[in-house]
Amino acid sequence: MLRVENLVVRYGPIEAVKGISFEVGQGEIVSLLGPNGAGKTSTLAALMKLIVPQAGTITLAGEDISAVGAAQIVRRGMTLSPEGRRVFPRLSVEKNLLLGGMVLKDWRNPEVLNRMYARFPILHERRNQLAGTLSGGEQQMLAIARALMSSPKVLLLDEPSLGIAPKIVAENFDLICELRDEGFTILLVEQNVFQSLSISDRAYVLENGRIVASGDSDDILKSDLVRHSYLGVADPIEAA
Repeated sequence: MLRVENLVVRYGPIEAVKGISFEVGQGEIVSLLGPNGAGKTSTLAALMKLIVPQAGTITLAGEDISAVGAAQIVRRGMTLSPEGRRVFPRLSVEKNLLLGGMVLKDWRNPEVLNRMYARFPILHERRNQLAGTLSGGEQQMLAIARALMSSPKVLLLDEPSLGIAPKIVAENFDLICELRDEGFTILLVEQNVFQSLSISDRAYVLENGRIVASGDSDDILKSDLVRHSYLGVADPIEAA
């Protein structure tokens, strides 16, 4: 569904992403893991053209979208729930949701909004509330719902558990699994290594802008090299 080849991202003289290649198959959850500064968020931003990559080919559902802008990428079926949620704090919950689908011709279609309220009842209850007054967990829910408003084929999730309560984290991971079961294709960047690998089909590990390991999530989780050298985490049994 999503194929990336030789992606390069630079910030001035600094090369943050150094020619990486990876793919995400239809209906998969694939995790992109690595320490802070590895290039994970830069990769997602480049896929959505929030920053312009210096090189690389991006193919979505068989179509080369390398030269396509952000709005057209959303229309073609890929969207992002960004790190830090990035809701519009002075707009209502409902207006935040509507903005998620506004690049589509039928962005005011009440059926789409009603489907989102059915999935997230708390957002329906708070639809007239300013987004900035929601809790962190509710804002994360709103960010994901806003991304889903465009009915994407591929959903990019950047740190959906960052800064929210453990109970909400568990609910978010349950939601991600539900979305995969419904046919969504998901590329997940997540600080919670073990929980991310527990729901992923496959994973890629980034270090200093390069992919240093890849494979089935179970194999990545069992790899001492990846666990200690690249992820900087303890043995799963010890961490428990």
